[in-house]
Amino acid sequence: MIPGVFPTRHQAEIQTRWAFQNAAQDPLVLYALLAVSSAERSARLGELRSGSIESTFTEADLENRAVPDFVSYKLNAVKIANETMKSMETAAQASTIFAMMCLLSIEIITGNQQEMFAHVSGLQKLIAWRGGYHGLPPHATELILSSSYMCAAVARSLPAAPPTASLSSLPARLVEEIRQNVSDDIKKMGIGILTPDVDTLFDWRISQAFRDMRDVVQYREYYHEKQVLPDQEENDYINAKSYQFRYAALSAPFEPRAPASDKEEACRLALLIFWFSNYQVMAPDSALNRTLTAQLKTALQSSDLKGLWGPYFELLTWVLMLGAFISAGQRERPWFVLNVAKVSKVLKLRDWDQLRDLLLKFFYLDRIYVKGMRDIWDEASLLAEGLD
Repeated sequence: MIPGVFPTRHQAEIQTRWAFQNAAQDPLVLYALLAVSSAERSARLGELRSGSIESTFTEADLENRAVPDFVSYKLNAVKIANETMKSMETAAQASTIFAMMCLLSIEIITGNQQEMFAHVSGLQKLIAWRGGYHGLPPHATELILSSSYMCAAVARSLPAAPPTASLSSLPARLVEEIRQNVSDDIKKMGIGILTPDVDTLFDWRISQAFRDMRDVVQYREYYHEKQVLPDQEENDYINAKSYQFRYAALSAPFEPRAPASDKEEACRLALLIFWFSNYQVMAPDSALNRTLTAQLKTALQSSDLKGLWGPYFELLTWVLMLGAFISAGQRERPWFVLNVAKVSKVLKLRDWDQLRDLLLKFFYLDRIYVKGMRDIWDEASLLAEGLD
């Protein structure tokens, strides 16, 4: 399941090696890994549809096997964790923190908000005991923060503050090399949203989050295309930047200000959807995608949807396509597809190639979206033909 969290090959390899080395030495890590992998597998098979009840079983329930497979692994991990927590020295070890993150991930998979808060609080306490993230492997830090940010998105709560990087910026030579050598598609990324005109729709923090996300995605796609290892210090800087823009996007609802426009909230959610769709693989019926789908639909209904965001028709198209993408097979999908049909008729979009050119100006990657979004277009284009 690790490549589902780390789609970039070298990160997945590092994480797999580190996790299984620890699992071979520490029963807590072993049971936690078995539990989260089993829960993720069950979720992908559509066996965890009843939400948080899946993680509230006890040992008595194991006797007749009327529980999902992951429960026995989880209960064993919790037993060992309780013993481990009696000593600050063992509790603050990187392997213990990683195991607790695995248990947190189960609550994200099942949508158990009460347990999420308990695990996030416990993780933050452990990290405080060890004096911060210093000394944790970068891939472990990424897992911990990514999980906490998914929790914040599901529970609509204030996210954990991100760590900083030792570098103040990437070397100028590397920035120029990336800009010159990424694919033409990646070079277009963001040009439709990072304009003076669209900038007026957002608070400056949201605009900056989009700019930072573009830089992070371009960096990651550059190394993904080359399939080489980045410099660790430079990669730490990019990771820190990814934490910072996610923190900015997730904490925006808690700022004491009114939105800059009726479109800001939907675009803020679209930023999160794009990131999570790229780097945290989740099924459409997962707790994360169900929550983001509902929030996005509410935000769009509160905006000038009747006017199709005119004159920002292309921006609305991108947001609606992301909504349709993460709601595949869910009850909200037809609503998103219908509105894609309406705005595509205004834009006089005739085929997938035209729509793809539009999406490339915002945030879109073929390797993630092409099949799902082509299916959306096929449905929307048929609907558009019947609209007055």
